[in-house]
Amino acid sequence: KAYAQKGEFDKAFAALENLTAEDTTRVLILAAAGRSDEARKIVEAFVESDGVSQNPFWVSCLYAATGDHEKAFAWLEKSYKMRQADLVSMKIDPALDSLRKDARYSDLLRRVGLSE
Repeated sequence: KAYAQKGEFDKAFAALENLTAEDTTRVLILAAAGRSDEARKIVEAFVESDGVSQNPFWVSCLYAATGDHEKAFAWLEKSYKMRQADLVSMKIDPALDSLRKDARYSDLLRRVGLSE
């Protein structure tokens, strides 16, 4: 993820070789590299899997990375209703950067107790 955030996509894709095909971290790398269609397919497959209900916060990060803000916020709300501990990192998680200017993001930060 760090290589992708720095724009070093050759290194990021090389690192993907070490991940299993099911590792959804690849979504963040593909999306950062502008390969959003590929990334969305992985997210949709993950959403259909059994493990997705355990981590709505992660699903919201994946959707945010692919630019699907509506679904990202829907999953953030699920995370909030579950009182998921992961929400404490929403203020600093780079996967959510694209959501920060949205009023819904500020509202959720306030409700979680992370507003400034």
